[in-house]
Amino acid sequence: MSTIFSYDIDERNLRVQLKNLEIPLKEEAWQKFEIYSQSNAKTEQTPFLQNLQFGLSRNVVMPAIFGSIILLFSDYF
Repeated sequence: MSTIFSYDIDERNLRVQLKNLEIPLKEEAWQKFEIYSQSNAKTEQTPFLQNLQFGLSRNVVMPAIFGSIILLFSDYF
């Protein structure tokens, strides 16, 4: 990389500038947010099929797919 893009950062000056940008916290604003979030709380409804879980292993799925492909291309049906 060329030297045009290298520059030194004055860390102390940067820290001072960032501290001057801080906004003081207001307790009443936080309380308003808490009240708003409690009044607009989203109730979670679990879908009916979410609790239904069953596992299929690869040893079951792959032969079933392979067999269905063979039956699809054969004159068995």
